[in-house]
Amino acid sequence: ASKKAKSNPKISASAKRGVEITADGDLVDFVLPYGSREVDRVRSKFPEAFNRINQKVNIHLADYVTVNGRNVNGVANYADGKIKVAVLGRSVAEHKLSIGSHHVTEGSVQSVLRHELGHVVNISGMSPSEQQEWSNIYSSLGGDVERKLSKRASVNAREGYAEAFCAWTHPSMIPGLLPDSVEK
Repeated sequence: ASKKAKSNPKISASAKRGVEITADGDLVDFVLPYGSREVDRVRSKFPEAFNRINQKVNIHLADYVTVNGRNVNGVANYADGKIKVAVLGRSVAEHKLSIGSHHVTEGSVQSVLRHELGHVVNISGMSPSEQQEWSNIYSSLGGDVERKLSKRASVNAREGYAEAFCAWTHPSMIPGLLPDSVEK
C-alpha cells in the first residue's frame, strides 16, 4: 500500500509563491527540506522566470515515478504544472557538475528537481520569442550538443533547455563552463 502524500508545514509559505512541495510518507522529514531549499535557491537565481510562470507548480517527491510502465528520474507535466521526482536510491548530496556526460549532474534529488523545473520555466516562464531564441541557440550548437551540454540535451531543444537550466542553476556553476550562447 502506498503512503498518503502529506505536506510539510514548514514549506507552506512556498505555496503562496506559486510552488507547492509534497512528499510520500517517510520522505517528508528526510528529502522534503532539501527539495524546498533547492526550489528557493533556484527561484532566487531566476526570479523573473518564476514570476512569469502562469500556473501553480506542484512538486511531488516519491519513491518511484512511472511513465508508460517505465521507471523514470522525473517528469514535468506542462499542462498542469505538476512535477514528480523519483528519490528512491538518490542522494541528497549534490553531485559535481559534469558537462558532456549523460546528464549534466547525475543522480541527486536536487539535479532531477532542477532539470524538471527547467521544463516548467521553458514552457510556462518564457515568452514565445524567448522560446524561439532558445531554439535558435540550441540549433547553433549543432552536433556538439552532447559534448557541450549532455547526452540527454541532444534529444531535443526542450531537453537541451532543461539540462542547460540544471547546469546553470547548479551551486558550483561558474561562468565559462557552458557555451557563451547558452550562458546569455
